[in-house]
Amino acid sequence: LRGVHNEGEGGDGAPKYQLMLEGAELDAHVSRAQVEQLAQTQVSLAKLERYRRMFPHRPRVRPTEDPRAWWRYALLFVLDKTPMEMKQGSLEGVMHLLRTRDEYVELWLRSRGAPGREPI
Repeated sequence: LRGVHNEGEGGDGAPKYQLMLEGAELDAHVSRAQVEQLAQTQVSLAKLERYRRMFPHRPRVRPTEDPRAWWRYALLFVLDKTPMEMKQGSLEGVMHLLRTRDEYVELWLRSRGAPGREPI
C-alpha cells in the first residue's frame, strides 16, 4: 500500500491524496458474512437509487386531493419495475400488466370493504 500526498489542492487534475495498492499478488479471504453484507449493501443502494429517480415524480398533495396524480405515480412505479420486453408493447407484456392490474384492483376493493368481497 502506498500513499501519496500531492501539493496544492489537486487543481491540475491530480487528487490531493492518493492511496495505491501495488503488488503482483494479494491473498484475500472473504467470509460468508462479508459476502452477505455486500449483497445487502447492493440491495440498499439499488433501493436508494430508485428512490432518487422516483421521488421527483411523487405528488406533493394527499391522494384524496388529487387521486389521478397518485395513480400516475403508481403506474410509473409499476412500469419502472416492469421488464423491458413488457414495456415494448408485446401482447404477452400487455396481458401481464392487465393481470397485475386486476389483482391490484381486487386487493384494493377488499381493503376498502367493498360489498361482496372478503375483507383483508
